[in-house]
Amino acid sequence: MAVIEGVGEYLKRISTLKTKKQKIDELRKPVEHFEIRKTIVDLCYNKKYIWLLPDYPTPEIKKNDKNTDLQAMLISSMRKVRTFLAQNGYDNVSRSRREQLWLQFLESLDADDVDLMESVRFKKMPYKSLTKKLFEEAYPDLEQKWR
Repeated sequence: MAVIEGVGEYLKRISTLKTKKQKIDELRKPVEHFEIRKTIVDLCYNKKYIWLLPDYPTPEIKKNDKNTDLQAMLISSMRKVRTFLAQNGYDNVSRSRREQLWLQFLESLDADDVDLMESVRFKKMPYKSLTKKLFEEAYPDLEQKWR
């Protein structure tokens, strides 16, 4: 059985590469679940996505043990993310129910993916060397949508 590299794990690994060119080359490499990884970046930087969650970090997230293999959970759960975004058919979900679903969603993820999604919802990347400018160069098709 092939080991799937989680999105947070993937981005963390890329953030450790030394040069900008290495990072861009790695981001452009066609890997399994490439489009889902680009979607996470789009969620972070595209202003059209408005998160329907509180303006403060999620309290008391029970992060999963590093020894638990949950890297594929974010990839397989991406369709749930639209529950937390405006104008995606879930605007009628109550705030308390949405917050409860968000907590359940985060608790189902790998620890790296929890950190990633908590940052993305605040329109930030948790890895300092992975900037909006770097992603604009790596994914010019996405950059066009961010204008």
